Amino acid sequence: MHDYPFHSDPEREIRLLDELRAGGMRVPQHLAFIMDGNRRFAKREGIALREGHRLGAMRMREIALYLAELGISYVTVYAFSTENKKRAKSEVSALMQLFARFFRDYQDELVEHGVIVRFLAERDGLPASVIQTMDAAESRQSTGRLHLQVAFNYGSRMELLRAAQRFALITQERPELLQSDNPELLRDYLYQPDLPDPDLLFRSGGEQRISNYLLWQLAYTELYFTKRFWPELTVCDILEALLSYANRQRRFGGTL
Repeated sequence: MHDYPFHSDPEREIRLLDELRAGGMRVPQHLAFIMDGNRRFAKREGIALREGHRLGAMRMREIALYLAELGISYVTVYAFSTENKKRAKSEVSALMQLFARFFRDYQDELVEHGVIVRFLAERDGLPASVIQTMDAAESRQSTGRLHLQVAFNYGSRMELLRAAQRFALITQERPELLQSDNPELLRDYLYQPDLPDPDLLFRSGGEQRISNYLLWQLAYTELYFTKRFWPELTVCDILEALLSYANRQRRFGGTL
């Protein structure tokens, strides 16, 4: 297998970072990722799928720590969808084990670097070890500089269904809410209602779709796609996405 270091081209990395700084470091407050390509990367490199997912988890760790250094406040990663449970039992089992092992091995490091971990998850049906891992990771919090949201066993349509169900219960006590024209009322019943909407969505792996991810939150999010697989992403790939974002004009349906 080829070596894919995160810092693969230091000179180009410096040039891109200087360009970003010259523009005033206009980086997104919230950057969301669809971490696509672990399986195809593994097949291309002739390694086990389990190893492809492990390398993907390591790259996620490197990217999160690097973005914390750049001053980005929120990072949300799509780690495991509700649809991913349809895969072979052996692969799903390996992903559950990897999830627990990752946070066992790196939780101290994340806390040390000021990373606050939370989960967007449908917890019903998950193994007890995974739920225990989530509880342990969320309990070890301190004042941090980066909020890392991990979408695990997540599907946006299910999140919206749960939000609608909770809202329906509230309207039994407050029927006047049914007359409201404020769509933001539903936000209070999402998995993490205090989470700001992503400014930029970054998807690796060449596909150009949202895949049932943060459908409510992505209403005005800028989109960025790359053909490179997730485990082979480098600092330069991240900086190019941030430069693309910095050069866009966000109108939110209005005019400048």
